[in-house]
Amino acid sequence: SPAGGVRLFATADIPVRRLSLRGLASLNERIEQVSPRNLAALVLRDPLLTARLFSYVAANRGPRYAGELTNVDGIVLTFGMTRVIETLAAAPELETLLEGNHHAMEGLFAVLLRARQAARFAGEFACYRQDREAEEIALAALLHDLAEMLLWCVAPAAALEIRHRMRADP
Repeated sequence: SPAGGVRLFATADIPVRRLSLRGLASLNERIEQVSPRNLAALVLRDPLLTARLFSYVAANRGPRYAGELTNVDGIVLTFGMTRVIETLAAAPELETLLEGNHHAMEGLFAVLLRARQAARFAGEFACYRQDREAEEIALAALLHDLAEMLLWCVAPAAALEIRHRMRADP
């Protein structure tokens, strides 16, 4: 049921790529030399890491945080580098979650690559058009296929079935 699917995604512990976890560990080791922009650049390379950060903000944002938090830099400045890194580093590792399921990894990585390309294109078009919200536009493109990403993570058999059906009947 749709309501069941929403509950499944709302309670899912969003996994992140091993490479992202290593990057977070590296930043944490040299936190005194890291700027919020360095952390934001790492977060924005992994759509699932980005989604995890915004999920954390949605769950932990209290009345003391006025205004919208629509970009990663703003979140890092609002919550603090250490807190953001610790929160993100607690994520389950994607490769461990999908270990042994080559088809699910392949399907998910295809969606992740598509999301990164879409974000890059959207950001470039927004800059070309001199849009003041270029970063938010790129972020929206990065997270556009989040439901499909999460489906590959939490229900890979269903995602594979959907892919097979779509290929059989485009």
